[in-house]
Amino acid sequence: MSDPILDAIVGQAPEGMFGEEDETAAASGPYGLGTWKGAELVEVLDFPKSDRFGYKVGLKFNLKAGLPYTGRFDLPRTLEANGHDIEDWMQSKEDRRLKFLKDTMTALGFTKKQTYAAIDTAEQYNTIVEALRQLIGNRCDLKVAEDGKNVKADDGSWTFIPSEKGYTKFAWIKASRKK
Repeated sequence: MSDPILDAIVGQAPEGMFGEEDETAAASGPYGLGTWKGAELVEVLDFPKSDRFGYKVGLKFNLKAGLPYTGRFDLPRTLEANGHDIEDWMQSKEDRRLKFLKDTMTALGFTKKQTYAAIDTAEQYNTIVEALRQLIGNRCDLKVAEDGKNVKADDGSWTFIPSEKGYTKFAWIKASRKK
């Protein structure tokens, strides 16, 4: 039987005090920061297109019984020059978004064909959302990370500033080894 007070004491103890810690057991906060094995997809959320960021999709998982988590991620888009050059870092960001989408769909069991296209139209977006909805009930491993941004200080060092809204994000989603 679990004792919530003891669980809280052990959870807040200095790292390594009680031996090796499991990443799942070390998860903290209302969103379960950390790595979760065998998380079940329970809902797919769609969002209106943003003029600045394009399309995004939300995935709601049960990390474990009684611990739901909803994260969202931006979908890849085609960059337009718009009077300025498209720099390599901008394109690499879109490439990472495409890779994340492919990895997510594969992890959830979508084994038909992979998408190699940017998601620029409502028809493409609806197709991705509907494909993800067909994968509800499937399991995968995922890592929930704190959302925020890196800010460069005057001395040249970088500091991570968490989001004021308290959102979290997916660091990665992989195929589950846990049944």
